[in-house]
Amino acid sequence: MKITGITKQGFHYSVDDAVGDDWELIEILSEMNNDEYLSVVPFAKKLLGNAQYERLKKFCRDKKTGRVLTSKMQENIMDIFNSNKTVKN
Repeated sequence: MKITGITKQGFHYSVDDAVGDDWELIEILSEMNNDEYLSVVPFAKKLLGNAQYERLKKFCRDKKTGRVLTSKMQENIMDIFNSNKTVKN
């Protein structure tokens, strides 16, 4: 089963509801809680899968500079993570 939604910024996502029962995702989350800031990248890839992760990067790319905006990526990832309690359990 999939958990679907739209972030506050307008990104449409779909997350496998089994992701909450994935030990490796919890390990990455633990690293993030220990202030290992860069752990957010493998966390997002594990949460979304590679194809959807690339779609999110495209969504967060600044049209003027061509850069993927960190602030936009973080906002969207946190919206997805916080939007469904099932993802966190």
